[in-house]
Amino acid sequence: MIGAGIILLGVMAMATIKLSNKEAPATINTFLGLNESIETQLKLGESPYMVNFKVTDMYKLEKRYGYIQIIQSIGSPIRGMWHGKIKEAYYFLFACNGRIYKFNNDNTYTSIGTLTDDITSFFTFGDKLYILNGHEYKYWDGTTFGDVGGYRPLVVIGTPPTGGGTTYEEINLLNGERHQTFTPTEDKPTEYQLVEKDITSVDFVKVNGVLKTATTDYTADLVNGKVTFTSTTDHNNQIPDSIDIGWTKGNGDRAQVCKNYHAMLYGGSNDTRVFMWGNPDTKNRRIYTGLADGVPSAEYFPANSYSDVGNSEFAITDIVRQYDRQVIFKENEAFYSNMEETTDDTGATLVTFPVYPLNSEKGSVAPVQVVLNNPFSIQEGLYEWISTAVRAETNATYKSERVQSSLDNVGLKKAITLDYEKQGEYWLCVDNTIWVYNYRNDTWYKYVLYDAPICFLNIDGVLYFGTKDGRILKFVDGVRSDNGHVIKAEWDMGFYDWEYEYLNKYLNKIYISLMPRSKSGISVRWDTNRIGVNSIPVKIGYNLLDYDSIDYADWSYDTSYNPQPFRIKAKAKKFVYFKIILENSSLTDTVTILSISMICNIGGQAK
Repeated sequence: MIGAGIILLGVMAMATIKLSNKEAPATINTFLGLNESIETQLKLGESPYMVNFKVTDMYKLEKRYGYIQIIQSIGSPIRGMWHGKIKEAYYFLFACNGRIYKFNNDNTYTSIGTLTDDITSFFTFGDKLYILNGHEYKYWDGTTFGDVGGYRPLVVIGTPPTGGGTTYEEINLLNGERHQTFTPTEDKPTEYQLVEKDITSVDFVKVNGVLKTATTDYTADLVNGKVTFTSTTDHNNQIPDSIDIGWTKGNGDRAQVCKNYHAMLYGGSNDTRVFMWGNPDTKNRRIYTGLADGVPSAEYFPANSYSDVGNSEFAITDIVRQYDRQVIFKENEAFYSNMEETTDDTGATLVTFPVYPLNSEKGSVAPVQVVLNNPFSIQEGLYEWISTAVRAETNATYKSERVQSSLDNVGLKKAITLDYEKQGEYWLCVDNTIWVYNYRNDTWYKYVLYDAPICFLNIDGVLYFGTKDGRILKFVDGVRSDNGHVIKAEWDMGFYDWEYEYLNKYLNKIYISLMPRSKSGISVRWDTNRIGVNSIPVKIGYNLLDYDSIDYADWSYDTSYNPQPFRIKAKAKKFVYFKIILENSSLTDTVTILSISMICNIGGQAK
């Protein structure tokens, strides 16, 4: 027992002597982004507080760039923006103040039409742009702006004069227009019975494609739904479907279409149908277009082409496409749909879009983005949907654990989202704060803008956003302010203990390497676990000889563009935990931090 005690004391003594003289370096050359977990348990390179810095693809720390204003306040919110090609020309349109405006190359804008001032979405189909805002369904073809009139369906074919025939197409919700074809019989009747009575008007009568004249060639009985020819000379050829009669009954049920706010294109492997949702009267319903006489159309909504998804208590919040499937999100659950083709008794192909349960616990309360073919949804946090082919409770992977503590304090239902593909970033924006997930390097960071975006538009990698007061702003690489306002950037290192949480440390030197730029600087200070013991900020940086941005009051002949470490004397004593805080609030600096090295000596046990 005595011998064992002597050996133990000897080991302790040897260990104490060894640690008291140990010089322990710590280097951060891989920055790992924001992690709001317990500060003393972070990896070296993670930050408990990080704002307006980003992590580059090479894991370096870089101050974000800013934006400029391209459209001054119009006085009401920017309701939506769109950029794309119509026929042979590209256009930039936006909705604001009850109008659709065309943005011109000289930074002016021109009104192309009026509509209700509300959230507006855009999509192209064929050679037209379609515009949906919960009140109207409009179109623009580059010249004409107006209401979508809708396709006139052929409701019955092969009809004998006395009525009947074969049902061909359903009525269109967008209008009360339809037509019906007849085959004359050998008894040469003059009276033809329509499939409907109490009609509003007879719009045309054609025989073998030739338009006939009302009163002269025929008369119409609107109450009984009959057309009577004044003679039998030109319609007695018994050619199948040689007589075509068009009429109108009422105005259709346009509200079923126009009250929707959102739309997408889908059709299995091809985008042959338009799907809409967001009608507050039928909030769990999606409606979709049919083929207009076999041709895809954005102007034909058959009355029975809809699906009620789940119960009516919760609304559809978004629908996105993943491969050849639709993924349908409600606030508290998710479904999937695909296109299925079957053949009826006559050999005709029937197309349906059945809906199947996917996840009964996870949904989305905000717009969904498809990132690298996987939907990213928001419930209490951010989830990535890896598999959506079968029902499972494990197909939604939790992604926002590192920033969840701050997400818990904001209203995620008002979030807007963006896949900023050029930067490899997913943006989750609430008011003027943006949580950024860099899916190339698996890091999180946070931006706080001076202005609050309410909608985004990505044009060939250049990002625009609209505001509540009717301005449009554009992010520009190299711009160092938010439309003239300072970008305040800060990065905090997590408290670090050199893996000896029970020993005192002494640190005299910090080395920080910056990317040389014409004007680049950072303010450095440090803090420890000792209350009231911290440092005065130290400014380091470059002012290289650059005639494009020269300031003769701050002249330097330093022209080296090679990275150089800056040495800071810290003089931090008797601490257990240590952290560095980097700050930049300059309107002129750019900042890219390559590495941070800290060399401390390990002392005795902390008291």
